[in-house]
Amino acid sequence: MQKTLRGALFLVGCGLTMVWFSPGAFAQDSLTPGGKIRRPFRVKIGGYFPADGTIRRDTGNRFTSIGIAYDFFTLPALTPLIGSVYINDASGRRDKTFGNDVIETEASISGLGLQVRTYFLPQTENLNFFAGGGFGIYSITVRTGRQQGASFTEESQDSTRLGGKVMAGVEWKKRFFGELEYTFPGIVSAGGKTFDLSGLNVSIGTRF
Repeated sequence: MQKTLRGALFLVGCGLTMVWFSPGAFAQDSLTPGGKIRRPFRVKIGGYFPADGTIRRDTGNRFTSIGIAYDFFTLPALTPLIGSVYINDASGRRDKTFGNDVIETEASISGLGLQVRTYFLPQTENLNFFAGGGFGIYSITVRTGRQQGASFTEESQDSTRLGGKVMAGVEWKKRFFGELEYTFPGIVSAGGKTFDLSGLNVSIGTRF
């Protein structure tokens, strides 16, 4: 199921690329009085910090995260409401050695969904603040492997489910932004353990 979602993410990414290179796709400047958006893409990179102590102990305190979003509609106002389709991905891994045994644990979370955000100040301000939330389909994979001499055993648990997130951030000159985002995708079990992949994502990004 993880491969299926990643394939879907790839297709969505290809579609967004086609939109980006289409003639006249960005004829207006940022958010205009008519509600058109010139910089609809949002790309970010950061760290994902799982809330669950078990997942932190087995895979590390911080995952590497990336994300892309495309703003496809807005409700024009002094402080507009903007809707986007988003793709997020985060993963972490850690190997532990106990004598001659090596235990490796890897976890990843990928999301595809819809989100909205609203700004607190007029778009004429260089420095602005926003908040919002979203929901979508999340694919979670937790894999545990054990190397005992020449013997290797592995257990993997894939789960696809609905999840959500809330976010808040600051944006500078309608181009650069910093964002805090809390995602709650649900719980999976692997290797005799229960993992909750909910967590805080801290990222920086740009609009283009």
